[in-house]
Amino acid sequence: MVSVGATGGSAATIRSKNGIERISAPSINATIDAKYNGGNGQVQTITTTNGDFAGSLSASAIGSAGTGVSIAGNLTANVNISNGVAKSFSVSGTTSGNLSLLGAITQPVTLQGAVSSPTLSLGTISNTVTINGSVNSSATIESLSSNGTILLNGSLPSTRTLIFGSSSTTPGLAGQVIIRNPSNTTGAWAGNVRIGGASGTLLSPTPNYDNSATTLGNGAVGEVPFRLRQQDCTPSPLGGVRRIARGAFGYNTPANVANAFGLSFYGPVTGATSSNIILESFNETTNTWSAVPAANYTVAAVSDWTANLRGRGVYIKGTTTFAPGRYRVSATNGLKSDHNAIPQL
Repeated sequence: MVSVGATGGSAATIRSKNGIERISAPSINATIDAKYNGGNGQVQTITTTNGDFAGSLSASAIGSAGTGVSIAGNLTANVNISNGVAKSFSVSGTTSGNLSLLGAITQPVTLQGAVSSPTLSLGTISNTVTINGSVNSSATIESLSSNGTILLNGSLPSTRTLIFGSSSTTPGLAGQVIIRNPSNTTGAWAGNVRIGGASGTLLSPTPNYDNSATTLGNGAVGEVPFRLRQQDCTPSPLGGVRRIARGAFGYNTPANVANAFGLSFYGPVTGATSSNIILESFNETTNTWSAVPAANYTVAAVSDWTANLRGRGVYIKGTTTFAPGRYRVSATNGLKSDHNAIPQL
């Protein structure tokens, strides 16, 4: 197998009006146009087995008949896909060319290295987009659907912005964005995130922003380890939510709480069990907190509370209606961020 185009030299030219079935080579340096001369062609398979892809790629879509795009080295080529990603798109090295994947992204997109593309545009994401290096590019995302996820496993620097959607009526964030750094400590989210277009809502303060999920399209952006999202708890906390020892959370409720408490986080959590969640009630006479008997309530991940939370919530339901008064919910270190190393909350 020989490379396509001279490495570091002039790019080869590959043109087709009605699509390209397969290009596979150790490395590629080529101007590839699958919709040449007014065509609407797709690409099915573009592969480098051990080298880079330089030049450019233009196609209406990454079709479903091949294996998609897989680059073993760096992606310096400018890529313009206008109408969908129906097979996976992956780059093992860095990405520095303009990258535009528009339309419906129904298959995984994985960028292993740092991304420094001058233009980074993504369409409607209903699968997982993963960037394992630093995001050194601002990005526009048409829409992150309710079953879509963006994993930023490096960092979002202060000079970069993620923009979702196009207006207040199409905010573009129904899914989950997770930002973390390799050490699982805070500080990975330094850049801006706007919802509803370039002049839309700025999430602030970060990472524990004040905006409720309903104003953002029912999605969330969370930095690992995820914190409690006070404004989406139910009922609304009285006097706010405070952190207490060992990563637990205090939660005081209004007088009438019916038969359920809902805790919402900025990202999905695991360990929502009765052994990790502690419910206490306040005795106004003795001025003390005491544990509510375990038989009086159940603990579960989000179920009959609201499906929109996608694992970001913990639901505490009484076997009967809780008596009026003040209650406190706290968590042991067994409740954790459900992502990679799942560090303690």
